[in-house]
Amino acid sequence: MIIEQHIERRQYYRIDDEVILTYRVVEAFHLENIKLPRLFHLTEQFSEISQQMKFTLSRIDAVNEDIGHYLRLLDKKLDTLAEMVLLDEVDENDEMPRYHVNLSAGGMAFPASEALHIGALLELNIILLPEMSGMMLQAKIMRISHFDDPKYPYRIAVAFQNVNPQYTDIIIKHVLNRQTEYLRKRRENRDI
Repeated sequence: MIIEQHIERRQYYRIDDEVILTYRVVEAFHLENIKLPRLFHLTEQFSEISQQMKFTLSRIDAVNEDIGHYLRLLDKKLDTLAEMVLLDEVDENDEMPRYHVNLSAGGMAFPASEALHIGALLELNIILLPEMSGMMLQAKIMRISHFDDPKYPYRIAVAFQNVNPQYTDIIIKHVLNRQTEYLRKRRENRDI
């Protein structure tokens, strides 16, 4: 009896998405040396704090729903303010380009104008849209493809390395929200 075995390489769902992305090749991972706009750090801190608040907020909700609701509104208000400030920075700063990428919690593929090498290490600075969640990630180049695009003749596929679990959660939530949005729009278009 022959048993057919299928091994799935991917652990996470993937989506085509648009993100703000900067990257640089490094010899080794030293995230403390990354130079980013101050506002990027603000969105990163807001994302981390929001993740940390979830458990406490659910406990407050269990005791008093009105207070829990009020605190969520305050959090949303702060997030909106940070997003607006960062959007102003992004609009004024050409050093924070937007890219069409294929994203999952385990890695991503993005267009590049320069040839890089398989196995090279990268420091990635990613801002997820529209949430404006900023992350500094380490990655290793796994695959390089060539395209006929004169501006971006390469497609770089990377695997994230040493990822903070909070970042993994943020990316998973982002991917699921974008998939849900895509399916809802597809269903609405089909119903028209």
